[in-house]
Amino acid sequence: MDFLDNNMVILKKGFEFLKQIEKNNDRVWFSEHKSEYDSIIG
Repeated sequence: MDFLDNNMVILKKGFEFLKQIEKNNDRVWFSEHKSEYDSIIG
């Protein structure tokens, strides 16, 4: 996988995560999924 493909995967995961935040807009949901967030931005 080259650099561009890797960035697209990260962007797609980030976008899917943002859609989930919009759908489940609460602190409890985010705290339960914080590790997923950290893995996307980390």
